[in-house]
Amino acid sequence: MVLPVNIDTSYPDDPLTPSRKVHQQHHDTVHADINGIRAAYDAAVVGGFAGTFAAWVLTLDDVSGGGTAATTTFSPAGGIAATNVQAALAELDTEKGASEVVAGIDTTGVTAATTLVNAAQNALFAGGVVRLPVGTIKTTIQPTRSGVTFRGAGMWATRLIPPAAGGYMIEPSGSSNGVSFEDMAFDFSSVTSGSVAIFNGHVIRDVRFTRCRFYNVPEFFVLAQGLTGLIFEDCLFHTAGTTIGGAGISFTSGSKRLRVTGCRFLYCQNGINAFNADEIILDGNYFDQGWWLGVARASGSGGTVTYTTTTVTDTAAAFITDYATAHYVRSLSVLRTSSGAGVSFPYSQNLLNDTGALFTTYGVLKGDIIRVGTRFAVVERVVSNTSILVEEWLNDADRSIMGDPGAGAAYTLYKVRLGRITSTTATTATIQGWFDLNGVPATPSAGTLYEIIRVGNYPIHTDTCSRVKVTNNTTKRSWSDQLSFFGLDPVVCTGNTVEDGQDFGITMHGIGSIVSHNRVRHQGVTGILAGDNSVADGDMTVNGNVVSATGWTNGDVTPAIAALASSGSGNVIVGNVVNGAGGTYKAYGISVYANNAQTNSNTMVIGNRATGFTVADIWLRGDGTGVVSGVILANNAGVTAQAGAVTTGVVTLGANQAELTATGNLGLANGTAPSANRPGSGGYLFVEAGALKFRGSAGTVTTVAPA
Repeated sequence: MVLPVNIDTSYPDDPLTPSRKVHQQHHDTVHADINGIRAAYDAAVVGGFAGTFAAWVLTLDDVSGGGTAATTTFSPAGGIAATNVQAALAELDTEKGASEVVAGIDTTGVTAATTLVNAAQNALFAGGVVRLPVGTIKTTIQPTRSGVTFRGAGMWATRLIPPAAGGYMIEPSGSSNGVSFEDMAFDFSSVTSGSVAIFNGHVIRDVRFTRCRFYNVPEFFVLAQGLTGLIFEDCLFHTAGTTIGGAGISFTSGSKRLRVTGCRFLYCQNGINAFNADEIILDGNYFDQGWWLGVARASGSGGTVTYTTTTVTDTAAAFITDYATAHYVRSLSVLRTSSGAGVSFPYSQNLLNDTGALFTTYGVLKGDIIRVGTRFAVVERVVSNTSILVEEWLNDADRSIMGDPGAGAAYTLYKVRLGRITSTTATTATIQGWFDLNGVPATPSAGTLYEIIRVGNYPIHTDTCSRVKVTNNTTKRSWSDQLSFFGLDPVVCTGNTVEDGQDFGITMHGIGSIVSHNRVRHQGVTGILAGDNSVADGDMTVNGNVVSATGWTNGDVTPAIAALASSGSGNVIVGNVVNGAGGTYKAYGISVYANNAQTNSNTMVIGNRATGFTVADIWLRGDGTGVVSGVILANNAGVTAQAGAVTTGVVTLGANQAELTATGNLGLANGTAPSANRPGSGGYLFVEAGALKFRGSAGTVTTVAPA
């Protein structure tokens, strides 16, 4: 940065120049310019400077008189007390954090403030802070300077709204780097189209959002195309529960260095999607896609409503064809209607006591719904027959957080049943079948309240991305895979909590990926999928995970599924705990399988515990012409079975049960005699036609034990 101080101004006609004395004329110029800086600072609508003035030591050359800024005297003026040039600059530096609210801005959201906000930015040197006040501000921010911070008074206090539909609230121009946005909300409730920002790497880089709120954004929260450096810290992304729009953070087209930490994503269509990107760190975030909790797009109850095992009909309805894509019917059967007598919240606003209730007897499930006037809450768990714990109280219209309804509140407790819509007429929605939140099929009674809801998509999805690390996140209630990683680059996925999803919990495809110490509970299909026979993936480490109660439902099929499935060759499956209790469709615990004419080879399954599954706790499966070979099973707890005549070369050691036989054995599948001698000494032990044989180094085959 070049300061507007004419240090190198020379006066060749001055007789003092040869003696290396600083000219009085030069002094005057320096004084005037520094005081000019101060005057410009005082006059600026907002203040602040990037960098540290005190670190910039100015040197005077021979022509201008010699010396340094620290030895050049300065006559105090304009409120500056310093007596030399360098000290004067340092004094300005101490004021760089001071800033003022943009003057004359409309905080009612009526008059656009774009011109004022951008003028405040332009009044700064590189860097500084543009402060936005409490209120609703209609503006587009156009970053033009590097190092500028746009700062509000808090994500619930400073609310920015777009001047018009279809555009962006942040539009970088020129080349601006290191731009930050802090403590403000980007609220699109007033429009039906638009995004907060699309960042192009040719225009801007190193963008940071801290404690910002993104609400009801119809399209992208933020779309990065070729951007280097994008950080989100402690931000909130949410919709009113419609999951329409809210396309999330999209990091694409060669973008690099995305870091998202401590953020919350609620009822969004997508959370974070990355395509063809590099260096992604996602840590400590919370995602709730709310796939059965969305705001109703249509509803009905009473005498016009009837049900079959695969339909709901409402003769008073006017369904639209849009409902056949990514929509469910949520049926709400009444479990209890309370007048409020005996209702209290004695210890926490989330603990409901009802002395007249029988919550355990009713069969209340985690995820069932309570409504009190405009409030609703989701059941976290049943504490006792008269107490239940809810997650939090929300506004039923926009999903904003509310306090508890208070002692004596009348409420209705509903049992949730779901059905995925496959087609509609004007009055009938055809579904794939009804199920409760444990996956138990049951058809609602005639007249039962129904609500049509739209479901969200991915909380976290990456495709063809490198250096991806996803740690310590919580994902809940996603309709699609919750942690989804496509492409063959390795991914580190550790310490995450994944629960209550409709599809897969974690899907992993990258060669050499690590999936460790995750807790996966209550997934519709498989809890963890390591590999996919359709691509050449594998060599993954899957260790220390806990998978439970998977296989409760799936909108596409009634699946014979596995809690943990390995279909990539060379995977190491070690130290996992897999429990089928609580799952409805719980055929297999750990499955090593191959299908579609693929081969799954050299997988090690060591030291796992799998219990509570209906077909096999550990399952080796070659479907059709699929081949499972070279698998080593060692010291696993659980019943092991094999399927498919093409399963070959399986070795079991320790406390496994091979083909449902006794434990503590060395199991060898049928093979053929080795065709060549072992070099030097030694030989081969193998099974042929059920007989144990040994081929020595000279080629002699000896039957050790008959079939």
